[in-house]
Amino acid sequence: MDGVRRLANDLGSDALVIFPEGTFRTQERYERIMQKITLSDPDRAERVRGLKYLLPIKPGGY
Repeated sequence: MDGVRRLANDLGSDALVIFPEGTFRTQERYERIMQKITLSDPDRAERVRGLKYLLPIKPGGY
């Protein structure tokens, strides 16, 4: 967290975007990831299906 704070110290009116899932969400990525999750863990797929702006996290990779 200290590293993130240092990044934000001198931003002024600029913005810093951190993607917690490691990449920008596109519809294609979302659909590909959801297909994998649906096959491997249908219960989890139902829980994360409503994400509109983020991709599901990768607890152990895909």
